[in-house]
Amino acid sequence: MAEDSDIELLDPFKHSMAEVSARVEAYTRRLEEKDVRLKMASLNLQTSFCALNFDMIGIRQDMVKLERQQERHQQLQRDLMARLEPNAIIVANGFAKAESKQRPASEGNDEIVFIRFGPSKCPFENCQRQVDSQLLLLHYLFDHEQDGAGFQQVHRLIKGQRAVLSFQPASCKFGANQVLGLLAYCGTVEQQFVKQKGPQRRAVYNSFLPQQHSHLESDVPVVVLICRTKPSAMLSDTRRTDHMDHIFVIWLVTPDLRRQLNATLYLSGRDAAVRACSVIRVRRANRSQNTHCFMPLDTNYWRLTYAEVRRLSNDFRDELHLEIGVTEAAPHT
Repeated sequence: MAEDSDIELLDPFKHSMAEVSARVEAYTRRLEEKDVRLKMASLNLQTSFCALNFDMIGIRQDMVKLERQQERHQQLQRDLMARLEPNAIIVANGFAKAESKQRPASEGNDEIVFIRFGPSKCPFENCQRQVDSQLLLLHYLFDHEQDGAGFQQVHRLIKGQRAVLSFQPASCKFGANQVLGLLAYCGTVEQQFVKQKGPQRRAVYNSFLPQQHSHLESDVPVVVLICRTKPSAMLSDTRRTDHMDHIFVIWLVTPDLRRQLNATLYLSGRDAAVRACSVIRVRRANRSQNTHCFMPLDTNYWRLTYAEVRRLSNDFRDELHLEIGVTEAAPHT
């Protein structure tokens, strides 16, 4: 309609020259503004096209990285499955066999010693895998990462530090071993400083770890477990069990057979001032994990009565927090 009005004003017989000139100027301005808008739209389109090209380049690069990571992950899984085959693991007289494979250091590099103990049954309930010390951490991260979501991570511990694992005591099933978490003990601050100084003899306890966990390869894995049971060796018949007779057993296991580790445990609920404490020895992972073996008095586990756990958890309504500190006993001379 505006264009028709401008054409009509060009008739000098109906309008003055001043009106025609004003309308022509307005028409010209509208054409110029329209041209500017078209140029801006074209520029924005070109900018968006360039950004899209950059995004496509980034997507292609990410796809290449993802394919490489997937190939590496698949290779790790194949290596793990091959290592976990029953025929691929050597058992000597029913006990764990220790192996130490030494790789000479090239000039300026560490002398690496691969330490392997195994096999042991995976501590996760209903898991039938047999894992040795080199594969325990990898098996944990790949096969049990989503078990009990919310606490499944590796807590790296230096002597003097504490890790905190939280759990609901009411969720502990009777007669079932439950994994609360995994620790990686890396020794003292002085030992860590020595490792960073230069070439040395370095022990490797964990193989085939992905890049984000490669810093744990020289740490000793320690699994933290809990079981709700009763002070009796006959666990098969649970129908006559009074829950007031139940006890909660907490213990730690490691595949390392050469280092004697001790753990200081603190258990508390919502009120941190009300807590229980115990010092235990870290058990060997190749030993039996049957709950009836925990009944004799022993320093390798922490036994809490139903009444103690009930008091700490506010009648099983609150979450419990387990603080753990790991130390290494001095070698016997």
